[in-house]
This record gives sequence, structure tokens and C-alpha cells, in this order.
Amino acid sequence: MVGAESKIPNGWSAWGGFLAINGVATVGSIFLAHLFVTPSIMVVNAIPIILCGWLYGRSRSFYAALFLFAIPSVYFKFAGLEMYVDPKGLFLGTISYGIFSGAGYALRSVRDLYLKIHRLNEEINTKNRELREASLRDPLTELHNRRYVDEFIAHLAATFLQQISTPEFALRKLDLEDKVMLMMIADIDHFKLINDKHGHSGGDQALVEVARRIRSAVRFDDTVIRWGGEEFLVVCPMVDHTNAEQVIRKILEGVRSAPVVLADGSEVMITISVGAIWLPVLRGHPYAVSFDKSIMLADKALYDAKEHGRNHGRMVVAWEDGRAATEGALIGALEEFYRDPSACMVTKVY
Repeated sequence: MVGAESKIPNGWSAWGGFLAINGVATVGSIFLAHLFVTPSIMVVNAIPIILCGWLYGRSRSFYAALFLFAIPSVYFKFAGLEMYVDPKGLFLGTISYGIFSGAGYALRSVRDLYLKIHRLNEEINTKNRELREASLRDPLTELHNRRYVDEFIAHLAATFLQQISTPEFALRKLDLEDKVMLMMIADIDHFKLINDKHGHSGGDQALVEVARRIRSAVRFDDTVIRWGGEEFLVVCPMVDHTNAEQVIRKILEGVRSAPVVLADGSEVMITISVGAIWLPVLRGHPYAVSFDKSIMLADKALYDAKEHGRNHGRMVVAWEDGRAATEGALIGALEEFYRDPSACMVTKVY
């Protein structure tokens, strides 16, 4: 982890490594001093001094410089190598080792600053991801919101239509022949009465529970969206069209199967009405009905369900051999399409 990398090692392991590096460097520098007999050879100690600062913290470069300056100097004094410990040699060594330790200090400072900036950037990115995710969710039900539809679901629908209409995908034998993207708009029946009788807090509790039941009634990779008010949009990709009514029925039953218990202990029976359609609306002309227009058609089906008894679903299915099969027939004529029995069939689902 980045945070762990920026910490200075401590304890016996750190001091053991520090002493090992400086011990090897001391022996090496003494050996080289005997071999070459020139003070300039001591420049090789720049490596361990800078390395100690880099590995063990900024101040350790100064400790290493002191260690590598003092120990060899004592040895050279007793060994009679006066050229290393005369005033000129000591002065040059002090200046040189000061520069080496300063370089180690500076490099470690740059490293720490880089790691700190990197860690802060990671934290900022994490916060941005959290904020973005929050902006795509409804705070009450924790479902996705309409913005999520605009940014992701519409793209998912476009990709699905491309898959079923592109010859290259057909060659891959993905078994998409009978698959559709089922879309449903569900609305809580008589929600205003719940608010009037139990207050807005009771209405909120009902919304949360209905959202949970709808979410439980669909698959893991299906998406449930707080569409607005007491409405929910449910998007189920890759559904066999022969199972569409079963999916709608499962959602209806999941909501009305048991009363909702509110915080005050009262029980409320809740039902929903559903308007449904699938993409592509026209299999022969996948792009004849856009994602947005299909949602509008599902909304018309929901309106009919609300007007005719509630507590059921209505699914719009286009006739492929009807006049609606002409590409572009639906443009600007959704109401006529929905009301024309030669263009589509509206199936009731209880």
C-alpha cells in the first residue's frame, strides 16, 4: 500500500539494515583506501549515505555520514594513514559527507512528497468515485436514479440493439434470437392515500419496502431505478421473450404478497401497476423505436393499467406483419401506434 511505503522503518530491522549497510561500506572504504591510497576514493561512500536516507528516513543520511566519517577516521589515525586525517583531509571529508547526506535528505524528501501526493490523489479519486456513485443513486431507496439511466442504461440498450442487428454478432452464435431487453415502469397504487393516512414518513417506509421487494423479485444483473415519485423503472436485459409475462407477474406478486409493516406498527397492503415493453419493439427493424420512445410506450401501458383497475400489468407487443413494421411508422405517432390493434397487442398480466 502507498501509505505503508511512505513510513520510515523502525525497530531492530531498521537499525539492523542501517548498521549492515554502513558496516559493509566502512570495510569497503578502508579496503579501497589501502588499495588506491588517495582521499578521493572516499567519494564511494556517497552511495551508502544516500541509500540510508532513501531507505530509512531523511535523518538517517546524516547518521550514515557521521558513521562513515568517524569510524574510518579513527582507523586511519591508528593505522598511520595521515593523509586521511590531516586538517585538509578532515575539512574536505566534512564538506563532502555533508553534501552526500544533504543529497540523501533531499532525495528522501522528494520520495516522501511524491508518495504523499500519490496517496492524496488516490484519496481524491476515491472520494470522486463515491460522490459520482452517490449522484447516480436515490438517497431514500438506494436504487439508481434517472441520471443513471441517461448515462448507462440507454448505452446498454444501444449496445444490445447493435448486438442483435450486426451480422458479425450473429456469426458468433450468441443465441440472441429470442432474447429481448424487457423494460417495465411500476407505480404504487393509491400512494397518496398512504401519505395522507400515515404521513410522509410512512410513505417513505412504503417506498423503501416496495423498492426492496421489486429488487428481490428480479435477477442480480437486472436494474431497478427510482424513476420519480412512487414510480420505478425495471430493466431486464437478455430475457427470453416467452418469459416476459412471468417476469412481470413475479414482480406484481412480490409486492402484494404480504402487507408492509410501518414503523408505527400498522400494516398496509400495497399493490403496483406495471406498464411493460421490450426492445427491440420491432425485431425486423431494431432501430425503428428508440429507447426513449419505448419508455414512453411503457408509460402509456402503465397509464391504462392505472385507469382500468390497477394491481396488474400491461405489456405492449408489436405485430411484426402489421403496418408498424414499416420503419419510421412510429415517429411522432406513439399514441396512434398504441391504440391501433393492427400495430400492436396490449396484453394484461395479473
